[in-house]
Amino acid sequence: MTSIRIVIVFACLIGSACTGDSVGDPITGPTPVNTGGGAPSGGGAPPGGTTSGGGTTGLRSVICSRAGAYETARWLEMPRLEGFDVKIHYNGVFEAAMLNFRNRYQDRIHFSYRLYPFGLNPPPRTNARHSMSAGRQDTGPIGYGSANDVGRGGEACVVIDQVRFGASDSGPYYNP
Repeated sequence: MTSIRIVIVFACLIGSACTGDSVGDPITGPTPVNTGGGAPSGGGAPPGGTTSGGGTTGLRSVICSRAGAYETARWLEMPRLEGFDVKIHYNGVFEAAMLNFRNRYQDRIHFSYRLYPFGLNPPPRTNARHSMSAGRQDTGPIGYGSANDVGRGGEACVVIDQVRFGASDSGPYYNP
C-alpha cells in the first residue's frame, strides 16, 4: 500500500512551498509534524489518550488537498485520528469545494469541522458539527461544508476538533 504523506498545515506554512502531486493528493511539504500524543488505531475505539474539558477543543487536526472531481478524489486519513478519513472534492454544480467523511472506528464519532481555502494560518475556528455511526461512509458529490472561494483544482484544507467518541456527544473532548 502506498504511503501517503500528510502534513499539518503549520509545518507546511513554516517550511518551503507546499504542493500536491495531483488532484486528491494531500498537500505536502517539509517533514510531517506530530503535535504530540499517539494516534488511535483505525478500526477500533481510540485507546487511552487523555481528555480535556472546559473551554478547550482537545485534539485539533488539519489536512489539505487539491479539490478535484469527486470521482478522482482520494480518502485522506486525518492526522492523529487513524480511523477517520476525509475526501476533499470540487462540486461543479455548486462551484465549491466540499467534504465527505468516513468513520473506520468501531465507535460513534462526534466532531466539529471547517473547510477553508489553503493558506490561512492559523486555521479558522470550526463552524459545523457532525456525528457518524461506526463504519459509516459518506458518498456522493454533494458533501458537507462548502468553500466557494476554492476553484476546481484549487487547494483546500479541513480542520477537525472537539472530537468525542461514544453514543452521546457530551463529556470531555478527545486529546491523544
